[in-house]
Formats: sequence, C-alpha cells, structure tokens
Amino acid sequence: MNFLLVLAAVVIEFSLAGVVRLRSPHWSAAWARRFGAACEGTALCRGWLGALLLLGLPLLAASLVFGWLWEHARLVHHLASLGLLVWMLGPTDLKREIVEYRAAVGDAASEAPAFTATTAGIDLGIPTGDEGFDACRGELAAIALAAERAWFAPLAVFFVLGPVGVLAYRLAVSLEHAPEVPADVARHVARVHEALAFLPARVTALCLGVAGTLVPVLEGAAAAGFFAWGASARLVARSALAATDYGRVEQGPEQATARRRVDQMEALVGRTLNVWLALFALLALL
Repeated sequence: MNFLLVLAAVVIEFSLAGVVRLRSPHWSAAWARRFGAACEGTALCRGWLGALLLLGLPLLAASLVFGWLWEHARLVHHLASLGLLVWMLGPTDLKREIVEYRAAVGDAASEAPAFTATTAGIDLGIPTGDEGFDACRGELAAIALAAERAWFAPLAVFFVLGPVGVLAYRLAVSLEHAPEVPADVARHVARVHEALAFLPARVTALCLGVAGTLVPVLEGAAAAGFFAWGASARLVARSALAATDYGRVEQGPEQATARRRVDQMEALVGRTLNVWLALFALLALL
C-alpha cells in the first residue's frame, strides 16, 4: 500500500500545479516558537532533551491519530497518509524555483532561489578543470540536493516508516537550521536528520549513477564518504556532479551553456526519481 501512496503522491506533486499553495514551509518554525515560549526559562529546551521534546511531541500526536485511524477507519488512514506525504514534500515548489533560476542564469541582479543555499559549506571535491562547469557546479549540486530533500528522501522514509516517519524527516530538515531553535538543540536535531537521511542518500547516489553515468559515481563514492556518518549531503552533491557527464554539453555563449547545464541536471533529477519509483515497485513486489 505504501508504494501506491508514494506513486499517488508523485502524480499529485507533478500534475496538480496548485498543490504547493496548500502547504507552508513555515509551519515547523511556528511550532519551534510555540515550543520555545512554552518552556522558556526551563531546562526542557536545552540539549538532547529539548530535541527529543521538540521532535517527539508532534510525532507522538501523529502516532496516536494514525494508530486510531488504522484500527477504526482504514480508508481514512490511507487518505490521511497520502495527504500528509504530499504536505511533507517540498516544502516549496522546487520545479518553479528551477524554472526561475534557469531564466535568471547570467543575470547578476537576480535573486538566487532558496534551494541554491543547500550546498553552503559542502566540499564539492577537486575541480574538474572545465571552467564553465566548475563556475556553476555549486548551483548544479544544489538542484540535486534540493531534490533529495524535497522528493527522494521523504518518499523513501515514507515507504519504509509510513506517515510518522516522513513527518519526522521533514521536522528534522526544517528545524536543523531554524533560527528559532537553540544551537545545542539543533545539533541533536541534525543527528536525527542524518539518521533518517543516511540510507536514502546512499541509494540516491547510486540512483543518480544509474540515471546518469554510473562509473564516475562509483569511482568517487569512497572519497565522498559513502559509508561515513555525516556525509550524506556531500555524497549526494558529489554524486550528482559526477553523474552529469558534463563534457557532453555543447559549447556556446557562456549564458546559454550554463542554462544547458541546468537543463542537464534537471533532467538527471527527473530520471533519478523514475529510478527511485522503479526501486519502490521492485521492493513492493518482494
């Protein structure tokens, strides 16, 4: 059933243009503010205990609701699970952001979309020597990493852990760098994010290779930290760059070439989603 719900969520996400307007990326920050105000001046908001309560209270409520629905209204449970999954994707409209970014490539006055900040502080490895590619590889890797956090990982976590799992993933991703969360709490939230993202990131790296060029991804897997804790974002970013086969981009005016590279990465991300869905279908049949 989880595979059917994942497939339905993908269809809704990519076919219904208005679905993104139904979700807000700011709900987790609002919860963090409420939580902080409720336990202000106590030790509950500090360290691992603060992270446990910050993430655990919404997850406990969701567990109770979905557990009751499973026992008493199975169809409503499935519909509610689908609704929650669609809400946990994104949470912004990554498709629109990529289109806007492509249109703004080469325009120094344009504002960079939010997804381009996802590679901040990530080591992308040794430059390739292609100056045009190296100049924009941060933005290209950001597209793949944003797709990992918007689509690949949430779908994978839902497939394995169900609605409560995907809620935990989105909370961890959203609150990891939220200014409303104290730094000592955010460190533990980041560990939860890494725990939930560890296996999906490794599968995404392989899926990027299958959808693009596999051998360069496998060659760079060890250096990117395939088995290393805390290396999930770096692994996805480097694997996306290795899988693009950037040398096949036709040379031309710098701006046009950069746009073709964005098109190439967007196409790679789309093929990777198809590989993920094929993997989900295979696992569902086992």
